[in-house]
Parts: sequence; C-alpha cells; structure tokens
Amino acid sequence: ARWMSAAPAELAGLTRKGAIEAGRDADFAVLAPEATFTVDPAELFHRNQVTAYAGKTLHGVVRSSWLRGVRIVSDGVLAEPTGRLLERDR
Repeated sequence: ARWMSAAPAELAGLTRKGAIEAGRDADFAVLAPEATFTVDPAELFHRNQVTAYAGKTLHGVVRSSWLRGVRIVSDGVLAEPTGRLLERDR
C-alpha cells in the first residue's frame, strides 16, 4: 500500500489520496487476482489501441473501481463521468 498508494500521493502533494481512512477520498479498485482475460485492443479504455499484449492471456481482472467513495466502473461498464480538477495541496 505504501509503494503503490501512500508514497505517490505524498510525492504529488495529494493529502486526500493514498489511503483508505476517514477524511480521505476512498479511491480504490476491487481486483480478482486469479481471473484471466485475453487482451483485445478494441476493448481498451484508452485512445491508443496499439499494445504489445494484444491476444495475450493475462491474470488479474479489475471488477470495479471507486473514486471518492463512488463506484465508477463495474465489470467493465463505465458510469457517467464525475471528474474534477485534481489540485496539489499547498
């Protein structure tokens, strides 16, 4: 948790990020580590669909993603965007 969450949030000066505790934003993902999937570039959620992993079977599937305590992705279905500008704490 420190290496992947707390330390990057501290480095970026984002005190509401990096931990699941009272007063924080509660950003996290629910992972099924044993589940597998085959990479299909047409199903990627980013603009550039070029990937070295096309056709490869990989382990670990994100089942849901949560942003500020609200589920924004559930089994690959995106919710309506609720983005806000992320500003560094001063």
